[in-house]
This record gives sequence, C-alpha cells and structure tokens, in this order.
Amino acid sequence: MNRGGTSNGMSPRWRAFGLWLLGLAGLVGAMARADDTTPRRGGILRLWTPTDWRSLDPAIAFDAESAPLQKLLFRGLLNYGTGTDLVLDQAAAWEVSPDGRTYRFRLKPGVRFAHGREVEAEDYVAALERILDPATGSPGLGFL
Repeated sequence: MNRGGTSNGMSPRWRAFGLWLLGLAGLVGAMARADDTTPRRGGILRLWTPTDWRSLDPAIAFDAESAPLQKLLFRGLLNYGTGTDLVLDQAAAWEVSPDGRTYRFRLKPGVRFAHGREVEAEDYVAALERILDPATGSPGLGFL
C-alpha cells in the first residue's frame, strides 16, 4: 500500500532527508580530503575528458581540450591569474624593456624536472625555439 509517498514506498519527506544526508556525507568527505595536505606518491590518477585531446606535447597542443591536461603536467614562466592578468609561476621576477621587445625573466631557484635535474633558462629557450621552428608544425607559432 502506498501511503502518500512515491512508488518505491518512501515518503517525499524521507526521500528529501535521504538526499540531504547523502549531500552532507559528500561534503564531510570532501572536507576530510581537503584537510589531508600530505602528498602521497603512487596510485592511479584517472581523468575524464569530454573529448579526445589533440596531443600532450606542449608545442603542439594549443586546443581547449588539451590545455587543462597540460596544466597538470607542465609549468611555465607565467600563468593566468584572474581573467587575463599574467602572474608569476616558475619565474621569480620579470621585466620588459622600454620598447616592449625584450622580456627578461629571473627563474625561481630549486625548480626541478620530475627526474631531478634543475630547470635552467636554456630549457625555456629550447621550448620556445621548438615552437618557433616551422618543422614542429606548432599551432602556437602564430601566438609568438
């Protein structure tokens, strides 16, 4: 017998309470994970993307689908802050010449690749030259 509830025998009041309780449990679980600030190595990172990405090569992948994945893998001298404001990322400081044609970056000390070698200015130069090389076929060529 249905006592004024839904077809599964649960009243709307109990159903709403169940949904509220489920939401509260999710919130508590998220807060517990947010408090765990100790990084842990190992495990599996699974990412869902709505479409296939073009490439994970930072010189090739200038499409909207690849950008979020690249942000997980690579760091740049600058990044975007609020809106289109540029903020320091791997650079400690930067300055632009009065004519706007020369940019000088000072790198943060101690920044290392995953394999342990310290990042050097030449690494950024090589990455930019690779984008500018027509043989790479980088869509980023037009941006630079």
